[in-house]
This record gives sequence, C-alpha cells and structure tokens, in this order.
Amino acid sequence: MKQIQIFLIVLILWSCKTDKKENRINNSRSILEIKKIENNSAELKNINSINKHEYKDTILIDYPANRKLLEILKVLPKEAMASWEWTAEERLKTVQFIEKNNFLIDSTEMYNNIKYIKPNTLGIQVVDGFWTLSVLELNSGKNIVITNDIVGDGNDINTFIYDGNNLDKIEFEKLFGKGIDYLLKKQSEECLLEMEDYFLTFDYDFSDSNVVKITSWGIDKTESINCFKGNTIEFKLNKSKEIYELKKIYWHEN
Repeated sequence: MKQIQIFLIVLILWSCKTDKKENRINNSRSILEIKKIENNSAELKNINSINKHEYKDTILIDYPANRKLLEILKVLPKEAMASWEWTAEERLKTVQFIEKNNFLIDSTEMYNNIKYIKPNTLGIQVVDGFWTLSVLELNSGKNIVITNDIVGDGNDINTFIYDGNNLDKIEFEKLFGKGIDYLLKKQSEECLLEMEDYFLTFDYDFSDSNVVKITSWGIDKTESINCFKGNTIEFKLNKSKEIYELKKIYWHEN
C-alpha cells in the first residue's frame, strides 16, 4: 500500500514539473513570436521609410491622352534642353514606362521633376530653372513644337515643325514675325536700347492651344510710354497659314 502511495506522489510531482516545463516552452515560443512580429513590423516600417524617402511623387499620366506630346519628347534634339541634360535614351525609357503604366515615379528632388502635363504642354522643374514643351496642331496634320528653357539669363526658345515622322527646325521669326519688337512704337536707337535693357524681363506662355502670350514684368507704362505700345503681346495661331498672327497689344499691370 505504501509503495502505491509513493508511486502516486512521484507521478503527481512529475506531472507538475512537466506542466511547468511546457508552460516555459509555450511562454518562450510566445515571446519569440512576439519578437518576430515586432522585428517584422520594424522591418516593414524601415522599408516604408526607405520607399517614402526614395520615391517623392507618383505622377499620374494618361498616355493615350498625351501620346503625341510624349512621342515628340523622345525625338527632341539636345539643343532643345541646352541648360540641362536628359538624354534620348533616358527619355525613351521614361516614355516607355508611362506607356506601360500610365504613371511616373519621380525619385529625384529639384531635378527633372515633372510639374504638370496637359494635352499640349509639359512642364518640368530642372536644376537651374524651368523647361516647357508645347505642341500645337495645324490643319495639315502637322504640329508646331516649341520648347522653352527658362533659366536665370532668359528664355532659350526653340521652334520646330513635326509631321509625324520628322522634327525639323524652324526659325522663331517665321512663326512670330517681329515677335516682341511689335511692342515698340519706333525703331529709334533710344527705344532699341530700352528694349535691350528689358529683354530678360519677358515671360512666354505657350500653354494655350491657340494663343501665345508674352508679358514683360519690367516695362512700366509710366516710364516707357514713349517707346512702348504696351508690355504684353498676344499672338493667335492661324492653323491654315501655319503661323502666329498678332492679336493684340496692351498694358498689363505689374
């Protein structure tokens, strides 16, 4: 009888010890699982942090709606972006990515940053200024293409004709005639020198599909009334003649 009692006591003690061991094992597993979850969470946070740092903006771009603009972007010569560099190979890859995904991930800051894209105009923030590409449709099926490299020393404007295959250089004067010189009342030496002084103050807006607006923020009516008819000039696109015609000149309050 005593032997049976001793056996039962040993069995009970062994059972308690086993339960405690299993509890310790389970607790250890739980701790390990919690640590694993915490580590994974921290890792995910790190990945998200890296992604947020690396990719600044996701720019939605409807490729079908902007196809012509993007196709022309691929074939522009270097002279159209003289103050900065975006190689033809890089532009090709960019357009191919947009064609496939209808968006663009901008991972750069203060360089080659697409600010906006419309059916006829693309605007890009570059290192030293701003760059635009505008495409204007003509009745013949051709397009006038205008790039404007806007930097500290003025506007570097290039004009082309695109027929769907070839992009041919065309002189600015062939499209706009005398351009900003239409603003002058007279071609006197005094007025020509004054125009030269204000040359860098002109802003060009090619974003409208029909009208180009050129405004000087430096020419003031009170000071320049003797030489200038106004400080703003607008040209309207004649899609049949394939030129811009003078629309109006007026004073814009700066």
